[in-house]
Amino acid sequence: MGALDAPRSRQTAKKSPMFAGAYGQLARRRGKQIATVAIARRLLARCFHLLNQLETATTGEGQTGCARNTACELPWV
Repeated sequence: MGALDAPRSRQTAKKSPMFAGAYGQLARRRGKQIATVAIARRLLARCFHLLNQLETATTGEGQTGCARNTACELPWV
């Protein structure tokens, strides 16, 4: 993956966001406000799990707070 791949992925994300389908279904069934809160909760849970994985990947011998120092070494950043 190079620098040239980034614009293509951003364009794809704009056309088909990750939670667009789930939001549409929830909005039809439950309403827009409830769907917004439900999708925000899913995003928050996903962020928590990603940060938790990052923390466990960077902590070694009981060290904490190392996630900021080694975040650039991870492939998805």
